[in-house]
Amino acid sequence: MTLELPTSNYVEAGPTTDVKTHTYRFDGESEQCSYLKQQHEIRDTFFELFVNLSEPMALIDYELDHHAGEKSEVACHASISYHGKVKNISGLGNGPINAFVHAMKKAGLKNFHLTDYRSHAVRGGSDADSAAYIQLQNDTVKQPVWGCGVDPSIEMAGLKALVTAINLLSAQD
Repeated sequence: MTLELPTSNYVEAGPTTDVKTHTYRFDGESEQCSYLKQQHEIRDTFFELFVNLSEPMALIDYELDHHAGEKSEVACHASISYHGKVKNISGLGNGPINAFVHAMKKAGLKNFHLTDYRSHAVRGGSDADSAAYIQLQNDTVKQPVWGCGVDPSIEMAGLKALVTAINLLSAQD
């Protein structure tokens, strides 16, 4: 699986992914040893910290209506868990992500600005996974955060990326 990280995400992800430290004990004395992580360890660390995060918000289910509102408007009806409480939210937008953001705003849950969005296929073929990256920023925390979503559906990957970024942003508050 190859992920094409946005270059501004390198600063955020880089320090967590390249060096691993272990503490070894020899005859009652401790010694620390650092080494460069292997490729699978970097991927695993990146997934653990930046991909499909579901706390404090989780996307339980959603439905998109591509014929709602005016031409090219999409309705998003979603069921989310936020701090353990299930909420049903709905919104209209020019695409699934925009509709979800408007749904959050209507529910009083939007405290961010979406500043960047990227997506790509993870591998070729009709059964390829999709990766999406969303950058958010808010007025309280000036440092933007990137969330990544990976899913066979590009729409779901984008929504997972958005939820992940919201969770990372709330962790900084």
